[in-house]
Amino acid sequence: MQTKDFFLTFLAAFGGVGILLFLDINTLFLAALLLSVILFKTQKEQFSTIVAVWFALSVAPAYGVVPSEIFTLANGFLLQTLASVLFFIIFNIKKPSLIGRLYNNAKNGVLLSHILSGFAGGIVSAALWQGYLNFI
Repeated sequence: MQTKDFFLTFLAAFGGVGILLFLDINTLFLAALLLSVILFKTQKEQFSTIVAVWFALSVAPAYGVVPSEIFTLANGFLLQTLASVLFFIIFNIKKPSLIGRLYNNAKNGVLLSHILSGFAGGIVSAALWQGYLNFI
């Protein structure tokens, strides 16, 4: 991952957190879905990182979290947000299994691999958070 990609990843994360906190909780997922359709139609892969991070963040526990409670670790918002972005970065760099095959072989492979990395990062972070909640 290049420096430009890290900057875009964190910019997308801040934007995604803003959407999660100030708009309806489904808005981020729908915005990511709309942007991914636009990117598929226009064949623009340079913004695929934004879509992937937004998909990863769309599973963050934002329901009922107000901006003043972002840094409260008990609600899990900050931890799961950071974990979602971190797992997206790991999956995007390593490109395991299906992510790597999509990246190398499919039409729109970069976009598809980014989207799948985002989904995988969000699912893994949500699973870890739920596992943590069950063990406390």
